[in-house]
Amino acid sequence: MTTRVLKRMPNGSGIGAGQTATFNLPLGLTYYQLDIRMSGDIGSGVADIPVANWADAIGEIRLYIDGAEKIRIDAADLASILQYRGQTLQAGVLPIMFANPSQRTPAGEDAPAYGTADVQSMTLEIDIDSGITSPSLTVYGLMGPQTPLGQHYAIKKYPFNVGNTGTRELQDIPRNGYGLLAMHVDTADVSSVELEVNQRIIRDYDRALGSAKGIQTGKVWQSGWTHVDLTESDRLSDMLIMNVEDFRLRLEMTGTGNNNLYTEEIREHQRSA
Repeated sequence: MTTRVLKRMPNGSGIGAGQTATFNLPLGLTYYQLDIRMSGDIGSGVADIPVANWADAIGEIRLYIDGAEKIRIDAADLASILQYRGQTLQAGVLPIMFANPSQRTPAGEDAPAYGTADVQSMTLEIDIDSGITSPSLTVYGLMGPQTPLGQHYAIKKYPFNVGNTGTRELQDIPRNGYGLLAMHVDTADVSSVELEVNQRIIRDYDRALGSAKGIQTGKVWQSGWTHVDLTESDRLSDMLIMNVEDFRLRLEMTGTGNNNLYTEEIREHQRSA
């Protein structure tokens, strides 16, 4: 018998236009992936939400473990990051992948999964767009044998403003012992990227070179995005451990406006004493 199961999670509350749907997820097993399954009318009749139209159905998605935020991302941005990683998405289904199927070893793939044997709560919140009618929203979990929560996948959201073109330096990303997998900036108004860590340049490329390097391992730069990947190799061991003294991301901006930077991370569960 297979050790993994795919099953529907208990019904959520607050499922309606302009509301926040809340799903209290069962504990005990290990979650490799959650799948948001959604249909509704966004202007042309009730149908599965098209891949290009998640922003018309869902705003922000948040995941909490024991009240601590682990994932915060807009639905459309999550779709873009998945597509950057080479995932082909299906209408009506938006995955949240804790285990990364592109990792080169089974151990590396499964390492960031969410074991829930030693946690008290796991809650998924989904902001439903006010413009949708007749929304249908369910969540499915791909789960396996019981494990405690150790290292696990996280997504953090950092809004920032660009008031002038030229170099915009971002140095406020937290520096402690977590692992940084990648950063994604929701604008293409970046001509080049430079990443300096502890007075050492570890990334320095323009858009064409960045896109070319990503293609080598199946990554696809998305329209309207700039990607800074520390694990192009698909090896979890290549992540940058953020226990550093200095971290500076320099973006050469060709436009202005309000933007978001998302970090993909590997976090370690902090247990209460």
